[in-house]
Amino acid sequence: MYQFLSIFIKPFCLGLVILVALILWQRRKRRGRGRRWIWLLAFALLFAFVNTEFVARPILGSLEWRYPRQVEPLKNIDAIVVLSSGLIVDNATGQWSPDPSMAMRLFHAVEVYHQSGPCPIILTGGRVGSTQNAITLAAAMRDLLVGMGIPESDLILEDRSRTTYENGLYVAEILRERKLDPERTVLVTSASHMRRSELCFQKLEMNLIPSACNYHVCSFQWRVKEFLPQPYAAEKVSIATHEWVGIVWYWLQGRI
Repeated sequence: MYQFLSIFIKPFCLGLVILVALILWQRRKRRGRGRRWIWLLAFALLFAFVNTEFVARPILGSLEWRYPRQVEPLKNIDAIVVLSSGLIVDNATGQWSPDPSMAMRLFHAVEVYHQSGPCPIILTGGRVGSTQNAITLAAAMRDLLVGMGIPESDLILEDRSRTTYENGLYVAEILRERKLDPERTVLVTSASHMRRSELCFQKLEMNLIPSACNYHVCSFQWRVKEFLPQPYAAEKVSIATHEWVGIVWYWLQGRI
């Protein structure tokens, strides 16, 4: 009961309940004055249903479940590629910190690095912001990895890309120039982002070893709260929608 109430009284769920109540109240107040309330109620109920774990898990799982969590350590690899995510920047001070996705990718890359033994780590991502002094995502990741004890001599920056497609394009150039075997190169990114990333590299005839991290979903459990609208579920639906739209858009542009 406590778990049910703790979800029910949160602003996201409570706001939807209030919206439905207001629609029904308007219906009662304006009885017989059109059917607009029916469409408003249907939309509110559909919105609530879409933003439940019951819907979010399979939608996001369709991206993540194809990449099982890494169990066996990766050995004898040529390089590690880490795709960037984003930075949280304080415009007033210029200070920055990695967003949660980037932090998880870097932690995972360090784990793979220590498992495999020293090897080059290719860090991707162009400039953040419009000013010339703005840091690049690749440079930000370099600074963070050096702080984690990774030798700077093992870090290679790909600091031109602004999209996942450009990540693949410019990393492919680095792999060819340095004669690194793509089939012995590990690709690190979030599990939800891995499918689009892998397809981009495959389009460029690069079959990297996927090593996903930052999973959002696990197996579905038949509990009452799985059918209640929640902001966390809404976030998962948003992530999945972003990736599936990206996959379709890249396919239409011939990038995958």
